[in-house]
Amino acid sequence: MTDFTFQINPRNELYLNGSYALTDAAFNQLVNVFAEDVPTEFFPDGLPGPGEDPNSALRFHDYDLSPINEYSKIELEQLRLTLGYRFQVFKNMGLFAAVSYWDVEDNQPYIEDYTGEVTLLQGGFNWNF
Repeated sequence: MTDFTFQINPRNELYLNGSYALTDAAFNQLVNVFAEDVPTEFFPDGLPGPGEDPNSALRFHDYDLSPINEYSKIELEQLRLTLGYRFQVFKNMGLFAAVSYWDVEDNQPYIEDYTGEVTLLQGGFNWNF
């Protein structure tokens, strides 16, 4: 993150700040999630027991979580820039105006693609007490 301020005179200043972030993360491949003696292909004895639904989708689920690392990858690039102006009206009051630009690139979209950009216009006053 960077921040630059240029004081024009004691009551006026321009400022620029920005940041760049690269986020990169993923699960490692899962290995040996269940103990060796835990059946993962079907109910323990191969037949449904009391209270177990023989038509349950879980009966046919292999519980293989090893590919989770294939769909857990996150790679985002974010750029944020702001250019602003401050004017000190009185000793304890000032006005400001700024424009901000945010750009996000989702390099590994999975469920949702977060790529996009936003421009914000801001204005207001500060009152120090």
